[in-house]
Amino acid sequence: MSKNVRFRAPQNPQYGKLPGDEDGEFIFIKSREVAIEQKQPQVIVVQPKEESKPQPRRIVRDEKEKEKEKVFTPQTKLSRYWGYGFIGFNSNSHSIKNDELTFEKLEGSGGVVGFGFEYQVDPKFTLTLNLFYDEKSGSFKIKPFSSLSDNFIIEFGPDVNMDAKLSYLTLNPMMKAKSGGFYFGAGLALGFVLDKKIKFTSGYIVRDINGNFIEGGTIEEENKIEDTKTRFALPIGAGYDFKLGGFKIFIEARYDLGLTKVAKDSEWKVSSLQFLIGARYGF
Repeated sequence: MSKNVRFRAPQNPQYGKLPGDEDGEFIFIKSREVAIEQKQPQVIVVQPKEESKPQPRRIVRDEKEKEKEKVFTPQTKLSRYWGYGFIGFNSNSHSIKNDELTFEKLEGSGGVVGFGFEYQVDPKFTLTLNLFYDEKSGSFKIKPFSSLSDNFIIEFGPDVNMDAKLSYLTLNPMMKAKSGGFYFGAGLALGFVLDKKIKFTSGYIVRDINGNFIEGGTIEEENKIEDTKTRFALPIGAGYDFKLGGFKIFIEARYDLGLTKVAKDSEWKVSSLQFLIGARYGF
C-alpha cells in the first residue's frame, strides 16, 4: 500500500505514534495558504466515539497538482497467479562407465519448450509448476577397440561414434526467492521417456584368429535403448525478469543434475546446463 501510494500520488506515507493521541486520529492537511497564515501545518484532533470525523478539505495548490488529480486512479490488486511459456536449449553432460569401451567425448545438446504456472505467496517468495519437453541427446566418441566372435577378430575404428537421442516430458515443481528483478530457485524434476534411440557408426576390419584380413567396411546401426527409466533430477538456478507492457519477460540459467540412471543395469547418467527465455502474464 505504502509503495503504491508513493509512486502514484504526491504523498509519502509515514508510520509512528504521537504522544497524547488517546486512541484518536491526527489528520494533517498540507496547504500552502494555511502554512503562510499559521506558519505550521493545520492539526485537527478527533476524540474517539464523541463525534463524527471531519472531512478534510482538499486544497489544490496549482494547475500541475490539479492535472495529477485528474489522471490519478487507484492501482488494481497485484497479480498472485501467473501463467507463462518458455523456450531454451541444453548443453548436456553424459557420464558413462563401461569396462569394455573407453569414451573420448561425452557431450550433447538439446532443446527445451514448455509452459508453467506460478503462485506468489508474498512479494519475495513464489511456487511454480512447469511442464516441458526436454531433449537430453548426446554425441559420443569411442576409442578404437576389438572384439572376438566365433574365431574371428573384429576391429572397430579408427572413428567410432555413438549418437543418443533421449527426450523426456518433464514435470518440474520449484520454489523461488525473489529480490527485486532477480530470483533464485530450486526444485525437483520428474522426466517420462519419450524418445530413446542410439545410433552406432564405425569402420571395421574382420580378421581370422591368426590375424589374416578377411573383410572391411563401415557399420551403421540404430537401435532402441532398452530398459530406460523415469528420470529424477535436481534443478537449481537463477534468473532475472523485467516488465514489458502487460507481461514480464524473464531469462533464466539453471543446472539440472541427473540423479538416476538412463537405463536399468547401466552406469549412464545425464545432466544439463539450461538457458531459458520466456514471458509471464498475471491474472
